Amino acid sequence: MAARLFPRIVKKDGVPESDLKNAEKKLGHPLPAALRSIYRLSRRRRDLHVAHDRLRAPNGAVLQAGALVFYEKQDNAGAWGIKKEDLAAEDPPVHYASNEPPFSWALDHDTVSGFFFTQLLWAHVNTDPKIVSERPDGMSVEGFEQIELDGCHWDIGAIWVRGGVVVLTRGDKLYAGGADREEFEKTVGELGLKTSA
Repeated sequence: MAARLFPRIVKKDGVPESDLKNAEKKLGHPLPAALRSIYRLSRRRRDLHVAHDRLRAPNGAVLQAGALVFYEKQDNAGAWGIKKEDLAAEDPPVHYASNEPPFSWALDHDTVSGFFFTQLLWAHVNTDPKIVSERPDGMSVEGFEQIELDGCHWDIGAIWVRGGVVVLTRGDKLYAGGADREEFEKTVGELGLKTSA
């Protein structure tokens, strides 16, 4: 899916093993395999991990309030983490806490890999060109592939992808984003989307 929405990942997009080993030494604990994999493959890709919410650098991941905090909201209103007791798992659950004490971790995704897949789609609809709209009556998503999110605890209703355009419903809003402006504008026009006032 990433290859359809973003430029190809290349070796220089990841961080070196030495950075991960230094971070693990500082933490006093190995990073879960799924998180290590993301760091090794694509940590330096701003379009994947900084365009909206942010993946912390390996040395910026910290143990806080009983969890390894590795990702933060773009407005610093909260963060995602892996509970300390789950750190030995290969692909552990991800929890979310608002950035206000007392910190209370709530289940956000059943796995780290599922979390990053959702973040990939969420970043895509929150990066220009983008649109937030009410869902038009009778909107047809014919020709779109529907994507299922396993283990996501967000209020996402449905996700559709066609070419490099992602359309998703979250709460009472419809979000759409695409990397190619011409393809995006054509798709938005076909769907009859209008920005909300």
